[in-house]
Amino acid sequence: MNRDKVLEIANNFLDGSNIIACYGTNMRCGDEIINNGLRYKRNNIVLMHPNVKTQVLASFGDKEIVDDPCNIVISLPNEFFSMLFSLDKDEVIDYLDRLREEGLDEWMINSICDNYFDEDDLPTNIIPKEFIAGRFIYLDGMSFVVFENNLNEACNHIKYEENRNFFTNLSAKEKEEFVLKIKDKLNLK
Repeated sequence: MNRDKVLEIANNFLDGSNIIACYGTNMRCGDEIINNGLRYKRNNIVLMHPNVKTQVLASFGDKEIVDDPCNIVISLPNEFFSMLFSLDKDEVIDYLDRLREEGLDEWMINSICDNYFDEDDLPTNIIPKEFIAGRFIYLDGMSFVVFENNLNEACNHIKYEENRNFFTNLSAKEKEEFVLKIKDKLNLK
C-alpha cells in the first residue's frame, strides 16, 4: 500500500464528519479488538477532530509499543447516527458538529459503550466491534517513535486493514439489529 492510499483512507475518515478516535496497541491486541471490541479505561483513546492532519490519524501510535505496533481506528459513522435518531445526512452533520463544539464527542463514545467497574474499581468501557473501523499497521519493524518528528515519512511505512465487522460493512439487516440494540441500551424508542 503506498503513502497516497494511506493518506486517502485517513482523510476519508476525517472528511466523513464521523466521531473518530484512535487507540495505539500491538498486533496481537489489535486482533482481539477487531474481533471483540475495545476495552479501555478513561483517557486511553485519543479523539481525532476533523481539522487534524491526515498524517496524524494514519501514523498515531503508543510510544510504549515498539514491537508490531498498530493504530486502531474507532469510528461512529454518520449512517449509524442517521439510523439511531432518524435524521438525514445534514441533520447528522449539524448534530455531530454541535457535540464537538460542546466537547461531548467522547461522551457520545462512552454512551454507546458497555460500561462496568473492573477488579480495581476503575471505570472500564467496551466499544463494540461494529465501531472499530480497522487499523493502520507499521511495516518494516518501524513504530511511532521512529517517526515522531516526521509523520509524513511514517506514512511510507504503514498499511491499512479494514475491519469486516465495522458498521458500514454490515448488511442492512445487521445494521438494523445493531442500531436497535443501541437504542435499547440508550432507552430510545
